[in-house]
Amino acid sequence: MNEISLLDAFGPDATELPDHARLAARERLLAECRTPSAGTRLRSAGGRRTRGFSRRWTLAGAGLVLAAGAAAVVLPRLTRPTPDESAGSVELVAASTPEFPYTVPGLGKPTFTAEPNSPIMAVYAQPDGSEVVLAPLAAPPDEYVKGEREITVDGRPGRIVTGKKESGEVMFVALRWEHRPGVWLSLTKAGHNATEEFVLALAHAVVDQPQSVGFKLTIGLVPKGWRLGMFKDDGAILSYVDPKAPSRVLTANWTPQPDTSRDDQIEGFESVETVTVGGKRVKLVRAAEFWRLSAVLPDGSGFTLMASRSFRANQVVAVAGSVRLTKS
Repeated sequence: MNEISLLDAFGPDATELPDHARLAARERLLAECRTPSAGTRLRSAGGRRTRGFSRRWTLAGAGLVLAAGAAAVVLPRLTRPTPDESAGSVELVAASTPEFPYTVPGLGKPTFTAEPNSPIMAVYAQPDGSEVVLAPLAAPPDEYVKGEREITVDGRPGRIVTGKKESGEVMFVALRWEHRPGVWLSLTKAGHNATEEFVLALAHAVVDQPQSVGFKLTIGLVPKGWRLGMFKDDGAILSYVDPKAPSRVLTANWTPQPDTSRDDQIEGFESVETVTVGGKRVKLVRAAEFWRLSAVLPDGSGFTLMASRSFRANQVVAVAGSVRLTKS
């Protein structure tokens, strides 16, 4: 794709991508990501580098990068707690397994993902390499995007838009509709072969049939009242966040090999102590803004746990002891 094609497809005069279409494009890019490896870095949402969370990216094309927006995984910022977020102010309870409440029959088993502060999305991979993305909407759409028009689905209101390049090639078809009274969903088919007829047929087929959102990595203990914040790679990276204090975050990241990076290179390093997790001695690092613990799983792979300083040290150890690797 040359510079002119990029402008035609994604410049100021191109069809505007609604949020659900943008997330679908982003998901196509994330699907190209390889397994995280230990020892490299990612930036947190606040711009700081955090060791132990890493990705190798395969860029599926410059146009997809532009459509996806900022494609790097952005972890919730772990900030210094305020006085009302002092240590010991969390209570650990058993975590529940989240479910996705809808199913599209005939598309096979989806994978699931969740962006920070966004609902869980079901991503159905298609044989031609494209995806169908289904997600709930928090509220009826209150704004139109360029090219979107009103439509009815089973007698209920909706809006549909087809995104095209200047050449006429279809990039996506995105539908937002009232699935049942008061419940709105979005469904996007990304790819050059997307059609409104196909998307509408899928919308008619959507049923209220919950699906278990299986994670590669599970955390058995989480703070009471905290909710799932985000996850990637079917739960190889996942986080829980306190909805009343978003700076309080618990994040786990699975890696094929245990992290062996030096503790004193962690930003804000204060101290380290040796603790026991799963019968093995591991190091618990206290930094200025978070706790960090890397441990080994029974299959030899590893995980890194990061928790806000609102946790006590023994609570971080208890959470780490509850981490499990799901058998594939």
